[in-house]
Amino acid sequence: MASTPDELREMPPTTPAPPELVERATALVRNYPECFWFRHPEARIRHLEDARLVLSIFVNTAIAELGVMLKNCINACLRLAKMPPNFRAAGKVWRCRSPGRSAGRL
Repeated sequence: MASTPDELREMPPTTPAPPELVERATALVRNYPECFWFRHPEARIRHLEDARLVLSIFVNTAIAELGVMLKNCINACLRLAKMPPNFRAAGKVWRCRSPGRSAGRL
């Protein structure tokens, strides 16, 4: 049975987000603007779908950044493994650094 055009346009009602969830999602947007550069500054988080979208964007961005850091560390370790043994034994500083940590020593 074919639906009428009015039935096709109806959307399910949105569920309002709890105030605590709205505060946390708003804090993510405020504290990590590099993840939400495309978001309109006056956009407000009101519904569960809004909060779900904010969380998924934040998680995907964090995972991508971790992947880049891991790739850089693996590349540095591979370059180190190709160096002559006497260079490695001299205690040179390797360049695999993560935020907030100093470089390690061999």
